[in-house]
Amino acid sequence: MHAILNAPGSWHDSTIAEPLYKQLLSHTPPDYQVISDTAFPRKSVRLQKRILAPIKQGDRLPTDSQEFARLQLLNKQLVSARQAAEWGMRLIQGSFARLKLPLPASNHEY
Repeated sequence: MHAILNAPGSWHDSTIAEPLYKQLLSHTPPDYQVISDTAFPRKSVRLQKRILAPIKQGDRLPTDSQEFARLQLLNKQLVSARQAAEWGMRLIQGSFARLKLPLPASNHEY
């Protein structure tokens, strides 16, 4: 899990993701990948192979029927995994719902 705390919603996804990109490319085994949503920035071909996201509108789909079936299965698995993560985050956020006090973010490092 990768997180930056103290100012939820005030930073762009790519700013938050930069340390994760470095860690993913230099400190994780080659076969490891991260599951993300379709909005998560994937800047380079190297990152595109390491960050998996569900199919989104406008994506090119394979014309080979076996490859298409494989992509459909992967997409179903990605959506399922992301859904479980979303439910978990909602549960965590619900547990701390009374902590709604905004925290200052003027001294952030990024």
